[in-house]
Amino acid sequence: MGTLIALAAFSEGKQLEKVKSAALLSPVAYLSHMTTTLDVVAARAFVSEITTIFGLAEFNPRGEPVSDFLKALCAQAGVDCYDLITALTGKNCCLNDSTVEHFLKNEPQSTSTKNLVHLS
Repeated sequence: MGTLIALAAFSEGKQLEKVKSAALLSPVAYLSHMTTTLDVVAARAFVSEITTIFGLAEFNPRGEPVSDFLKALCAQAGVDCYDLITALTGKNCCLNDSTVEHFLKNEPQSTSTKNLVHLS
């Protein structure tokens, strides 16, 4: 996400006078390789639903509007949200219960709804 924000700012000429160089890891330009059903359904639904459901500048994944949106997505045919991490990321060989527990103490973080509209 940081790389995406940096590339967007650089393309608009913002903050360039403060940067001598940048090492950008895994730049995100598009998400065409999403394979999980939940990701695809969320991306398709998000743009059309963003203004009616959220109406907010900040996307807070721990907030009630996002929870309601996720419940609606999980009710779609073919979407299995029993294991939400796997439903979002796909199968991962390296995640175990303790790793997920540690991850969920600090994540997910809020972001701008503009970023999510761009990604979806």
